[in-house]
Amino acid sequence: MLARRMPHFRVQLKGQNFWLKIDDRPKRVGFFTTRFVEAGDEDRAERKAVEMLSEDPRLHGALNERGDPPEIIIEGIDQVSADQVAPTLQGYSFFDDDLREPDA
Repeated sequence: MLARRMPHFRVQLKGQNFWLKIDDRPKRVGFFTTRFVEAGDEDRAERKAVEMLSEDPRLHGALNERGDPPEIIIEGIDQVSADQVAPTLQGYSFFDDDLREPDA
């Protein structure tokens, strides 16, 4: 009996309000990233992608105070075929989050 494979999803995420040490100084940055996951449905795919980010040591150095937490936002999610899954693509495109509008 063949095991049924779970669907693949491409999850596009945006991080904002991450205080990270850059050039030896704290700086508020945001980022865009994409994660490919196997999951039973979109909700599980979103949770799995966010969990991948929370386990990434590159983001563990966040210097945020308790009352000013970083945010991760799901920008988009698509079910894709297995041949569309990028091989171990786990990078970030960082941007200066100080330019963000207050309460945006």
